[in-house]
Amino acid sequence: MKTRLFSALLVLALALAVLPGAAWAAGGQTVVYASTAEELKAALKSDTHIILEGKDYNVGHEGLSLSFLNNVTIQGTAGTRIIGEEYLNSDPRYNGAAKYGMIFYIDNSTNILLQNLSIGYTSPPIETSTEYYAVRAVGTFDLTIHHCDLFGANTGLRLAPSSVEDAVWGAKFHMEDSSIRDSISGIAEISQMETESASFHKCTFSGNGLGTKDYGTLPAYGETHDYLSQYSFWGDYIDYGKPVDLPAVFTNCIFTNNKNPHRDCYVSLEEDGEGTFAVYKDCTFEGNSWTEVPSSSAPSPSASSFQDVPGHYWASKEIAWATSLGIMNGVGGGTFSPGENVTCQQAWMVVARIAGNSPANMAAAQEWVTENHISSGKNAAGPLTRQELVKLLFRYARKQHLPDKGPASLKEYPDTPDQQLESEAMSWAVGNGILTGTSGGRLNPGGTITRAQFAVILYRFYQNILS
Repeated sequence: MKTRLFSALLVLALALAVLPGAAWAAGGQTVVYASTAEELKAALKSDTHIILEGKDYNVGHEGLSLSFLNNVTIQGTAGTRIIGEEYLNSDPRYNGAAKYGMIFYIDNSTNILLQNLSIGYTSPPIETSTEYYAVRAVGTFDLTIHHCDLFGANTGLRLAPSSVEDAVWGAKFHMEDSSIRDSISGIAEISQMETESASFHKCTFSGNGLGTKDYGTLPAYGETHDYLSQYSFWGDYIDYGKPVDLPAVFTNCIFTNNKNPHRDCYVSLEEDGEGTFAVYKDCTFEGNSWTEVPSSSAPSPSASSFQDVPGHYWASKEIAWATSLGIMNGVGGGTFSPGENVTCQQAWMVVARIAGNSPANMAAAQEWVTENHISSGKNAAGPLTRQELVKLLFRYARKQHLPDKGPASLKEYPDTPDQQLESEAMSWAVGNGILTGTSGGRLNPGGTITRAQFAVILYRFYQNILS
């Protein structure tokens, strides 16, 4: 009798649980099923796990506001879409010409998870809009977006402090197995956050930068700013005495058919200059019309400070440049050993660093180049030749789909490599000013590379290919 009663109560509990608006406690959160946009809005409370059905939830131009909430999960199922509507903004800062809206507005909240959701706008894009986002978070800590699709906004994602005076120190954002697509202007804006505080892993960014106009110069916050639809990633910072460069890290991400002319822009409001927005590790770039790597990531060389590299040394500036970026280091005792030969494994380590990776040791660098089909990984301790270095850089550039000026004819050189790959790589290097012939009018593909020569070739590669 007790068994039958228990079974009946269990069935009744499960039946009640799936009713719209039903709730129960689990794992420190109250689990709530919401079948309408109204029920979704009503369920937005701290310590809540909201589960949605596989259908559209139209939240209008008001969107969803998560203000001063903690420990909230919003989880969709197959087919769940949260749709927003933009509206005319009467704010005089935008001359009454801008559309405005946010689907998710997350304000001063902590531990927020958005999962298995499509979030965006289904109405035709509005070219003159300046601010409507799929997700905007201000002053928010530990926001995670997992298995989500952000689409059709002006800019897919916006992370910022709650005020210009309140930078988000300690905030963390993570986006994984998600996408941002079909945005008019940019993919993401990240302002006043610390170094590597925003991470993107296995995400896809496609078809962004649909706009063809700039937004013009509009008065905002008592100042005049230009709102341009020309950056896929945009950031700004005000110097509060803490490091703010490189706030974003992209790992194993795919960028396809994005139309902005520049991949990223990072503007200092106080210094009126530009810095570097992000680090890209093992990312793929295909069919984008932007500049593949911003020139700001390749600073101009300055004088070297090594004892064995005097200021008048022929490669002193390139050596200073390479060491300032951390892609090459001294050998200890304040020396650089510019005439020492470079080994293959040392070159693998440097190329991995250029790609945004930090192998723990030479074995890890060897594993990275072989897994990425940049090198066979053989002859690790052997001296690097001019041909091997050119092949390394050529394969990396091709893998990243980096634009170049095209190959050059090698007819004038008597020692042109016979094999197709070697010849193609050498032609690419000469055509793009990365490698030049020796004083004897030869390519000398089998010649070894000194550390000074290595720094010079890397600098040319940055200037002519990556910038």
